[in-house]
Amino acid sequence: MPNLNERLKTLENTCFNADELTDALAPDSLSFDKSVELEIPHDFVLCRDTNNKVTAMFGDNVWDFNPYRLSANRISVFNFETITEGSSCPHTSAIINEMKIILFHLMYSRPAGHTGMLAVSTLYNYFIVLSKAAKYCIRLSEIPTLGEVTLKELFSDERLFALFVTEHQKPAFNSKAKALVNGLLFLGESILRFDVTAIADVDIDRLDNDQTVIIPQRIYLLIGDHLESDIKHIHKYSRRIAAFLAKFKDPYYGLSHERQKALAVGGTAQWRPDMSQALKGHGLNKLFKGEFGVSNRNELQKVLAKIQYICKLTLHYYTGMRNQEVQRMKPKSISKSVCSEEVKAKDGKVIDKKKVVEVISSTTKFTGQRVKVSWFAPDEVKMAVAVLERIHKGLSALHNLNLKDDWLFTTTEFIKVNKQISEIYPATFRERHKPSWLKDLVVTELDFKELNNSDDERDFLLEEKYQIGEVWPLHSHQFRRSLAYYASNAGFVSEASLKAQLKHVTRAMTRYYSNNFEKTESIFGYFNEKTGKYELPPEHIIKEFRTGIPYNMADRVLSDILGSDEPLYGKTGSYIERQNEALRNGEVLITEVREETVKKVEKGEFAYRETLLGGCTKVGDCDSFMLGDFTSCLTCEGAIIKESNVDREIELTAEELELYEDDSGEHQLTKANLDALVKFKKHRINREPSEAAEV
Repeated sequence: MPNLNERLKTLENTCFNADELTDALAPDSLSFDKSVELEIPHDFVLCRDTNNKVTAMFGDNVWDFNPYRLSANRISVFNFETITEGSSCPHTSAIINEMKIILFHLMYSRPAGHTGMLAVSTLYNYFIVLSKAAKYCIRLSEIPTLGEVTLKELFSDERLFALFVTEHQKPAFNSKAKALVNGLLFLGESILRFDVTAIADVDIDRLDNDQTVIIPQRIYLLIGDHLESDIKHIHKYSRRIAAFLAKFKDPYYGLSHERQKALAVGGTAQWRPDMSQALKGHGLNKLFKGEFGVSNRNELQKVLAKIQYICKLTLHYYTGMRNQEVQRMKPKSISKSVCSEEVKAKDGKVIDKKKVVEVISSTTKFTGQRVKVSWFAPDEVKMAVAVLERIHKGLSALHNLNLKDDWLFTTTEFIKVNKQISEIYPATFRERHKPSWLKDLVVTELDFKELNNSDDERDFLLEEKYQIGEVWPLHSHQFRRSLAYYASNAGFVSEASLKAQLKHVTRAMTRYYSNNFEKTESIFGYFNEKTGKYELPPEHIIKEFRTGIPYNMADRVLSDILGSDEPLYGKTGSYIERQNEALRNGEVLITEVREETVKKVEKGEFAYRETLLGGCTKVGDCDSFMLGDFTSCLTCEGAIIKESNVDREIELTAEELELYEDDSGEHQLTKANLDALVKFKKHRINREPSEAAEV
């Protein structure tokens, strides 16, 4: 006969990550006799905060799991009272109890993720689906012929469950419902006390109508213009904002004198500065004007949140960080990393100075835990972080809080609350916090055409939000893919079309994020204790940047060279012209050429850049290209030459020649270039390509 210890089983809450939540207190664990049916006590504690306050108890109808969240965003409370909608009866109480039991087992009886931990945001997604299911059961129960329908019946009946899914079918719901079904199937009949295998074959289509799009180039550059202008202005005129915010400890500070008089502050000698005087006294009147104008505390709170939002967009635009990576940032997140050490000659003289790169760091979820990773930080990013730190410092002083390890994006709502605050929450942003210029980013015919060309398998005509005349539906996740695309594509985009700061960012990304920069992983990645190596999370923009280069190069070759309407010349151009002929005759498929080009680029066997005369396929640096000696392309092995480009350069060079004295050195060099172009035109282009001889 087995003893009691062998029959006992202990369940632990998988939402409590002891390694990550060092300040939070653990919930209850549950030991029970496996030989009898489990009963969960009414006073069983599911969550405690750092002060040992119970925020979720099994028998209560409101559960708050925010103390156990890893995300920067607050999680909505689990309010079971919304199921009853003001009315209660034994049947609805029974359904709510079913919900609680299912959620309990998803927390305690089912390991989740790579580490066996369950994010409370995922648990809340389960709650959302279960809430809809509970209301569905209550509504069905009002039909006399059906009787009282329970969650047990819903999750055991394939037909009933399929009807439930069909009624609620939307992309977000489908993904949550599918995750819940997987959880229920894992728990099984032995834990749930009912059979769920019947719903395993229900086809819950995970619709994916909101794939991340690449922001059209015109709109992308306009966004960059606005952000660059805004962040420079805000950074320049916000230097004293921390001292200004600290003044709001005084509940009368910034109030109009009429309001202060009504509150009986005292005589005029006791009046505090009104908002206009306070701003001017701190040199902030140039910042808080126009769109950022404020006249009271409520407006100040809103404008500060708007400034934070502009800083947030700046971080997304120039780094490609995802939403949660930005939201999880802490103060002092900018640091310097050595990318090459100082080099000295034998006599001790420095011949190459130590080089450093400034990076911005945050945490990202990877393998179920948060790890610290970094991104290249250009000037705009450093300015945005400086502004956020100034606001953070002021809010900290306002409520006598030490926030050095708290969220950099701190809510500004407490400015309008005249009471002491013990905890400050992360900022959340609404439509009212967005800058007005976002409404001017209207989709044009050119943008729509570019959008269609970006995804052959998607029909944007069917998506209303992307139609011509609509305001561009900007989301933070678009920045990561767009930056990776434009940065890896920078070598194939006209330099004139890239703004100065974006050029700086793309060049730096090419330098630090490329495969041949040996310190990429150690500077931007995290140390994996299991492997003993520095690694990059697969979601880091570096991965997408590296992947993008060969595909962008292949696409440029296809659009700019293969399929060209005009004949191509030069030693490589002649070969590609024959490939063109094969494409036109249908002897090879364009997809085959693209994949073959991608493979050659990845292996380092092929490269492509635009030149004045057409293009170049030479792998590696070209001294002539860097020195501007474009006529050397005429005899280069890797040259691809277009007749229209040659004609243009002949005309421009002839015009330039007229500007110089006949015996000047400039005249001789320009004349030599013109002669070479004319000779190529005469002997190589004006004859049939098959009869022409190389010059």
